[in-house]
Amino acid sequence: MTYFLVEGFGGKNSKADPTRLPDNAAQYCVNCTLDRGALFPLFAELDVGHGNVVSNATSLFWYKRSQWLAFPFDVDFCEIPLQNDIYDRILLTTLEAPYAYPHIYSNGAYYRAGLPIPDQISASVQESPEDPDGIDAETVSYVCTFVDDFGVEGPPSKPSALADRVIDTPVDLALPPVPTGEWNFGANSFKRIYRSSSGAGQSGFLYAGQVPITDTVATDIIPNDELQEPLPSATWVGPPDDDIDLYPHGPMIGVCSFSNGILAGFSGKTLCFSEPYLYHAWPIEYRITLEDPVVAIAAISGGLLAVTQKKPYLIAGVHPAALSVIQLDEQAGTGGQSGSASRGCVSKRGMVDMGGFAVYPSSDGLVLVEGNNAVVVTEGILTPAQWKQRYSPSNINAYVSEGKYIAFCTPTKGFIFDPRNQQQAFADVDRSYIGAAYDPDNGDLIVNDDGVLKKWNGDETLENSTPYRWRSKKFVAPKQISLSVARVETWYPLDTPLGEVTMRVWADSVELPTITLTDPVWRYHRLPAGFRAKVWEFEITGRNPISYAGVFEAMDEVI
Repeated sequence: MTYFLVEGFGGKNSKADPTRLPDNAAQYCVNCTLDRGALFPLFAELDVGHGNVVSNATSLFWYKRSQWLAFPFDVDFCEIPLQNDIYDRILLTTLEAPYAYPHIYSNGAYYRAGLPIPDQISASVQESPEDPDGIDAETVSYVCTFVDDFGVEGPPSKPSALADRVIDTPVDLALPPVPTGEWNFGANSFKRIYRSSSGAGQSGFLYAGQVPITDTVATDIIPNDELQEPLPSATWVGPPDDDIDLYPHGPMIGVCSFSNGILAGFSGKTLCFSEPYLYHAWPIEYRITLEDPVVAIAAISGGLLAVTQKKPYLIAGVHPAALSVIQLDEQAGTGGQSGSASRGCVSKRGMVDMGGFAVYPSSDGLVLVEGNNAVVVTEGILTPAQWKQRYSPSNINAYVSEGKYIAFCTPTKGFIFDPRNQQQAFADVDRSYIGAAYDPDNGDLIVNDDGVLKKWNGDETLENSTPYRWRSKKFVAPKQISLSVARVETWYPLDTPLGEVTMRVWADSVELPTITLTDPVWRYHRLPAGFRAKVWEFEITGRNPISYAGVFEAMDEVI
């Protein structure tokens, strides 16, 4: 006697011959939850009280665990890596107006992420030496920096013209004006003055005092032996912004924090790195140029993953002045499959930090990068042609939920990929959302459901769930046989609207009449007689969780 039984339902595999699949693999599975020890439907989204946003919001951020920031275009958000930041600052980047350069958001207000370079100071000595080379003479120069209301100090001005004076005599300073624009210059902002008596460059400038930012004049009366710390911001500049003369490839985007308080972003082919814990300071000497335009970045266990249009790179190190760049080469995939790390990313919004590793869409499938290893993890599931035709990889926006990669591809279609369980890895879903975000308080994925924020897959009432549809492999019998019984083991009685399960059976590709399993006790149904075939397959649809399903030659085989 022969029977075909499925337990531990697996994910779909469209690449392999349907007769060569593992016994629990699916030719397709739609709206299936596969990791609960049974075949479950996909639960509906649940309103958990996060409120409403604009219906077209694609980028969301749960600010201060109390307010949703929502934008109808792609925005990256990054919390400033400071403990107990009293200003609750986050850094955000986008290419869209009116925020088309890096911004700081703090309690309802937006500011440019860097500080401006002041205009040059003009210095006038009050007492000139009779002999500039005499022992009572010295040559001085000044620079100025701006300090905003956050206490953040910006880059210095160009040094003032050299001036000869009698040592320790006053010098009158004409200070630069306060620049206009989105700067956080208020009552607690200053102009900070540094003096050099060597004329040897900015490294020789020492702190000589500060004045309110609105002051336009000052007098330096500080003796040489009372000068304080050196100028700290000699190399500090803001991140690439909307100055197209300086940054023809556009402002910095794709910001994240990846190691020791270092922030990272990119503009064109250039990776940018901040001073540790200083979101406003992005020295030019810390920048790294790659061969191709960068598409997305993510922090993983080995460092910063930067994926270009052609290949991925790993940037590792503990300080931005000493970072190493590793081009990730082709690696062997799991299960004997070969992966290609020479795959570029085709969707910035498809790159997901999965916690120690990252997953992103390439033109040939999903690529998983962990440490120095990168593999096309869908290579054994989908051909490149199937991947491109069915999932529009360049349109993917994706997120992480309970360790799974949740991708939305078209207005009505998405998929779930579980990198931890290759047998249950891939399932299609008949729903999609344009925007979502992770709620760190509860570990929930919050989706924008036409303006209402809801928890993904959160309503665990089966009545509201989307019915699963799971189709088995093609089972091949040793010879032509007649199967007479269909059987499913369900969690709940079959004789209710919720419990009803539909089964379709094919014998040598000929579909038998559809079976509706409603018997409340045995959960089986007689198959129509007169069909003999060698290749058998079946599909089950319903909401009732199923532990196993199968088709049998005789009743005494039924489990």
